[in-house]
Amino acid sequence: MAIFGRKKTSEQSPGHAAVLRTLNEKDKTDPNARLQLAGAVVFDMVCRIIQNERGTRIDDVLAILGAKGGIFLHRQYDVSSD
Repeated sequence: MAIFGRKKTSEQSPGHAAVLRTLNEKDKTDPNARLQLAGAVVFDMVCRIIQNERGTRIDDVLAILGAKGGIFLHRQYDVSSD
């Protein structure tokens, strides 16, 4: 799937292949390795998106992540608002 005009390539970059190899190795001993990496990536991305010249406010980061987490929990457990 092309995003914003990027051309789709059939080859993986060497860095991407190295990350996948490392994750496959860690999966054998730590089943949560991918989840931990994904969480770190999302946290870092949110911090960079809302950062301004004074830095990042942690309460804004937690509000964004909490709201997203609430949506996941709502969908997973089918919580009704009755």
